[in-house]
Amino acid sequence: MSTENRRRYQRLSGESIQASAKCRGILSLTAKFKPIKIIDFSQFGLGFSHEKKFSIGKELLFNLNRKQIQLTKIIGFICHTEETDEGYQHGVQFDFSANTHMQSIEVEETLAKLEQQLQGSLGHKKGLITPQTGTDAPNSMPII
Repeated sequence: MSTENRRRYQRLSGESIQASAKCRGILSLTAKFKPIKIIDFSQFGLGFSHEKKFSIGKELLFNLNRKQIQLTKIIGFICHTEETDEGYQHGVQFDFSANTHMQSIEVEETLAKLEQQLQGSLGHKKGLITPQTGTDAPNSMPII
């Protein structure tokens, strides 16, 4: 299945985003965020490369920074993994139903602003798509 067919939303180059990640869960309380290389981005997910292979469904926390935009503890889960010459490429879907932080309008708006900023740097202008209620996240509770 090609990358273009898997994705619901267009992704933009994410190379200008500074990012770090760590696994989510009990063991993550003492773990430190480690730098990752963002490949592509949309307000609903991202792609990144890393030397470590993460399993499908694994939940991660992300910190994302670009210019004046900062996002912390963004929750996403691995929905695709592919081995490359440099390690692994991972596709992540943000989990908007994971907790109250991810359900906040602030997170939604800041992710949309980051996408707009990336579009602007490419000279693109298009309307933003509202996130779907809930996700296919393996460990999320439905929004009621």
